[in-house]
Order: sequence, then structure tokens, then C-alpha cells
Amino acid sequence: MIVAGGYQKAFAQTHNEFEQQMLELFNQGKFSEAIPYAIQAKDAAKKEYGDTATRYLLSLTNLAFIYEKMENYAATEPLYTEVISIRKRTVGENHPAYAVALNDLANAYFPSKKFEAALPLYQKAVAIQGKVYGKLHPEYGVIAKNLANLYYEMGQFGKAIPLYEDCMAMTRKLKGDKDPEYYSVLEVLSLAQVDIGNYKAAISLYTELAELYKQKPGRTTRTML
Repeated sequence: MIVAGGYQKAFAQTHNEFEQQMLELFNQGKFSEAIPYAIQAKDAAKKEYGDTATRYLLSLTNLAFIYEKMENYAATEPLYTEVISIRKRTVGENHPAYAVALNDLANAYFPSKKFEAALPLYQKAVAIQGKVYGKLHPEYGVIAKNLANLYYEMGQFGKAIPLYEDCMAMTRKLKGDKDPEYYSVLEVLSLAQVDIGNYKAAISLYTELAELYKQKPGRTTRTML
């Protein structure tokens, strides 16, 4: 997600101008044209605020995110790695901001199927968020689902299932069982139960999903069994 912010000091104008040009191009879908401005915004932020300041971290993340949108994961990796290093120095390894940085790098590894590189990052991030927020908080839920999806892609369905169950419980509590996210997690959890041969649990989940879909005109379910 591209993040912009307000500025209180006159010397920040150069950074502000670069960032605004980057945002305009990004919002038009002109990612390659936005890159030079994102780089200049990053460099200006480092000069104006310092290499541990929030503005510099946001500029690094913005640049990395644009590269991600372009599927240039090789360029994304060192940027997120730098964010992780800064977060480690400034807030420590048990802080939610550090967990988010780990999650961002893992997300960059995932599309290129660098699963073994992504796995310890997600594991560490979900442990931090679970300890800080508990398992019924969206900050935990986002990363728990990412880790569950990774386990699923790796064929480790037994490890994915409890994480999907956490996500179901969190979504049900915070948004209710009519929310699209609840449908999504319920469906993939049903499929995971099928994959481990737990057909009784899968049928129960799929029956719940079918009943929920009946209440949504025009919605159809996929055939599983």
C-alpha cells in the first residue's frame, strides 16, 4: 500500500514534491514512470529525516510496493530487508512494526515460490502478533492467513488448518459469518480438510458454507466432494 503523509517543516518540500509525483503516477497505473520519483523520494527522506525516521521507512516501503506491483521481486527484496534491519534496531524483534516488516518481505517471496525463505518470516511475524494482540485481532489474522496459505501451497495441510481456524474465529467475532472473508476462509478450510482425508469435518464445513450461500442470491458454491 502506498502511504503519503503531511509535513510540518519547510525543508521537507523536496521530499513532498517527489512523493506527490510518485503518487500521481502510481494512481494512474504508470508504475515504471513512478519508480524514479519513488527513488528520489526515498533518497530525499533519508537526507531530510534520517535513515531511521518513519518517513524514510515509508519511502522504502512505497518503492518496494511499486516494484511488487511490477512483479520485480528481486528489486523488492533488499528494500524490505532494509526496513526489517531498521525496525530491528529501533523497536526490537518483539514489536508489531517488526512483524509487519517481516510479513512484507515474506509476501514478496511468496509469488516467486521462495517458500522456504518466506516460512520463517511468517512464523516469526505471526508469533509476535499473537503475543501482542491475541488471536482474535485482525493484525494477527492477516499474517495467520498468509502463513496458512503458505503451508497449504507447501502441501502441509495439517499445519494450515489450525491457522485457518484461527482466522475463521477472528472473522466471525469481528465481522460475523456473513462477511465475504468468512466465506473465503471457510471454503479453503473445507478444502484443506479434504486434502488430509478428514471428510467428516469437510462435509460439516461445506454444509455450513452451502447454507450461508443460500442466503446470498446469485452466489454459487464449487463442488468439492
